[in-house]
Amino acid sequence: MEKAKLVEFFESLPAEMSRDYELELARLAKHTKFAEQKSESSDMLKCVLSEILDGDYSDTVRYSAFFCLNIVHRYNKDFELLGELFRDYGKQFSSHPMYNHIKAIYEIESGAIYDYDTMLNITYNDAVWFGAHSGCLHLFADVVASIFEKGDLNDAVAFRNKWYQRAMDAVDKAIEIEPKYAKFYCTKARILIINNNFAAAESNINHAIACEDSSRSDYFIRLSTYQYYKAMINAHRLINEMENKLKAIAPAHMQNVPPPKPYDGEEPYAFISYSHKDSEQVYDIIRNLQQKGLRLWFDKGIPPATDFIDVIAEKINKCTVFLLMVSNNSINAEWVRKEFYFASNQKQIKKIVFVFLENADLTPSAELQMGSNQRIKKFELDDAEFEQVMQSTLSLVAAKDL
Repeated sequence: MEKAKLVEFFESLPAEMSRDYELELARLAKHTKFAEQKSESSDMLKCVLSEILDGDYSDTVRYSAFFCLNIVHRYNKDFELLGELFRDYGKQFSSHPMYNHIKAIYEIESGAIYDYDTMLNITYNDAVWFGAHSGCLHLFADVVASIFEKGDLNDAVAFRNKWYQRAMDAVDKAIEIEPKYAKFYCTKARILIINNNFAAAESNINHAIACEDSSRSDYFIRLSTYQYYKAMINAHRLINEMENKLKAIAPAHMQNVPPPKPYDGEEPYAFISYSHKDSEQVYDIIRNLQQKGLRLWFDKGIPPATDFIDVIAEKINKCTVFLLMVSNNSINAEWVRKEFYFASNQKQIKKIVFVFLENADLTPSAELQMGSNQRIKKFELDDAEFEQVMQSTLSLVAAKDL
């Protein structure tokens, strides 16, 4: 593969903001244009691209090499190398209009999304600014679907109300621009799941399977992906039907049970950090502890039109005890991680306690971050033992008049 020929190709590319720019580089990454032999490996291409990236070439040529190398690493699922690429060259190319686009694709495909709000706003703005670029439109819809599928949202209803229709409009526009691109229909199906529109979702996923290009080198991988989402649609449909049946047959005293109320006052209190997937179990614990005169604050009842992040930060900053409810749900929840990191840097917090709701699968990094803080394993205690340990642990936030 000749370096000079590759540089000449980069210099002849269409404008960076066009869809054709991305598609041309994608074709190069697949070796459909520059491979001298069918057996030529991607290692040669990566080597030449790296030489151009570090060479004495124009910013346009070097950025094209960076963009193409990004695609090569994604195709090969080399996300560690891709992360290094952004760390080493990100600052140099961050001013390019499509930089956020390829960075977002990396975070989606590698599962490295940590800041949902930033990702949503960046990809949505790109979809608006580059409204004729089907790739940008689709990526925003893909981000919305991916975040919803992670399942650790603080308020799924608010998320759906804010992002569902925007994502539908974006993916519909992408399909209008490229009606034969099968992946767009798969993403539309994933968006439809958010609104429990299962029949339309299945129709779109079937269309994706039927119209996928069988000449693609990754044809069978794409088909297996579509089949995976088809199974997801059926699973969500069954869960939705079961939930509706349970609601219909549940005894009256089990329906519409209001959540406990968070403490509102100036006395010392404990901040409860938890995954909303564990709400039912956590609320039972909170109710029992409140009955014992313990002051507890948790993220329910935040007034409308209030900045949620500011309230959380303020409540953590003023708490005496930070109590984290540990489960397999919470260790994977973005907001629980953020709350813990913030609390661990607040010197005025007198105690950080981890309550294990189950025998969670902790990663080595999670073990390290928990350090020597107190751990209470609820799943190993009976109700009386757990209540006694919690009362003793939370004595700093006990009401004196009870």
